[in-house]
Amino acid sequence: MKTLFMFGFCTVLLATTAWGQAGSFGLFADTEGNSCSMVDDTPGLFVVHVVHVFSPAATAYQLAVEDGPGFTGTWLSDTVPFMQIGCSHCPTGAAFGYGQCLSSPIHVMSLNYYVQGTSAPCSWIRVVPPETTGRIEMVDCDNNVLTATGGTLIINPTEDCQCDVSAHATTWGRLKSLYID
Repeated sequence: MKTLFMFGFCTVLLATTAWGQAGSFGLFADTEGNSCSMVDDTPGLFVVHVVHVFSPAATAYQLAVEDGPGFTGTWLSDTVPFMQIGCSHCPTGAAFGYGQCLSSPIHVMSLNYYVQGTSAPCSWIRVVPPETTGRIEMVDCDNNVLTATGGTLIINPTEDCQCDVSAHATTWGRLKSLYID
């Protein structure tokens, strides 16, 4: 049993290490990257946050954002705490430099929309590659350009659509208790 546990743990550790290098750029209701769904039921300002998660250290990134069918919000602007080139909703996407080496979660921008409160259930907004590179990219602290993944924010979620926030942090004791009698 212990051998099986250790094999599974090492496999997960190696996969997480390889995948986690560049991390992911998700869209969230909060600046910490915890809530990947929002409700559009009232007209007004609708602020969505882009958060760089699961990356040990980064200095810059490039991405674009796409609004899905059923989302009736009108994009107004981006609010960015870093030096920005481009815009999130233009085909070339936006590129940003953090100005220093940062560890995730990193709140990289806020997208400001005006909504009517009429978006369809299970509509979405997602991070996509810019047309210029075809990849969501980040630069690590050694100046390596790595390919990252993009996340989706679900608007007006139902039981039929779930958002993609990854597993929450846990302790070694909780993990061992799942496998050891």
